[in-house]
Amino acid sequence: PRIANGLVSGVPVEAYLEDNRKWKKHVSAYKKINKLIDTGRYRNIMDMNSGLGGFAAALQSPKLWVMNVMPTIAKKN
Repeated sequence: PRIANGLVSGVPVEAYLEDNRKWKKHVSAYKKINKLIDTGRYRNIMDMNSGLGGFAAALQSPKLWVMNVMPTIAKKN
């Protein structure tokens, strides 16, 4: 909602939607390879290049906690 309402400067809605599509595709592929992702075996996952946080959003699992880390060389804060 914040992005859709223009409250996040420098992040257009199209960029967010593209990031979301990309991460849903990646997470779908990860789940095919590692069938334990949603089982509760993994509790904490670290995303070292979070960007818009799309990896965590694409997981959509109540059993996982994702720590988003913004890289120090990021173009946007």
